[in-house]
Amino acid sequence: MILTVNVNNSNIVLGVFEQEKLVTVVKTVTDKTKSEEEYIQIFGDLLDGKGINLQDIEGAILSCVVAQLITTIDEALTELLGYHPMQIAAGVKTGLPIKADNPAEIGSDIIIGAVGAISRYEKPLVIVGMNTATVFTVIDEKGTLIGVSIAPGVRIGAEALSMRASQLPYVPLEAPQRVIGRNTAEAMKSGIMHGAASIVDGMVDRIEAELGNRVNVVLTGAIAKRVAGLCKVPVMVDEYLQLEGMNEIYHRNTKKEK
Repeated sequence: MILTVNVNNSNIVLGVFEQEKLVTVVKTVTDKTKSEEEYIQIFGDLLDGKGINLQDIEGAILSCVVAQLITTIDEALTELLGYHPMQIAAGVKTGLPIKADNPAEIGSDIIIGAVGAISRYEKPLVIVGMNTATVFTVIDEKGTLIGVSIAPGVRIGAEALSMRASQLPYVPLEAPQRVIGRNTAEAMKSGIMHGAASIVDGMVDRIEAELGNRVNVVLTGAIAKRVAGLCKVPVMVDEYLQLEGMNEIYHRNTKKEK
């Protein structure tokens, strides 16, 4: 089994693969204040709760976009497994051509999502990562990452709305039955969720116009399923696309057959 650990600004997602099959997913909240020892306990408990024997994990790979936690998570995994995990960093073969002014600026979360999508979907592609930020990653027909657009995430927008506007409450991220809200909560839900779908629709339209091609659209991340049904453009949902990309990169670097 291979353990994939994806650390983003909101959550830490652990996935366990048996060859190409993702058999277990567990999550915990990203907390920059927790120590190595605390993460050892958290990860161990999460995996044990799913019946995963650490001795059966033959390899691990880590992607972390939270700079303050890279060493902490690496050392926690090393203590649990008895070896350092592979990291998505310079020197790791991803097989992903990147056309950007500075390819080093492209975050590991974007890279693993792109690798996962290219291995599973027909190109050209737009990958919409819906987590702390809403990230549009554009892959051309040759499989090259040619650029990215980044917008505030849906949850951040909802939290900012309730925090900065004193008369607006926090509302759950769910779409109301109608777009035109008839009370405050309904109006906020509509604006947040239908607004998120409209951003997807509008950005895909603009990306296609700039490319001169139609694209396949893949939504991934924590709220992808909730937004997908509201979009007018055809979309596919692959919630754990980044984990799939990490598994692909792990095998690419160890030359093991999947």
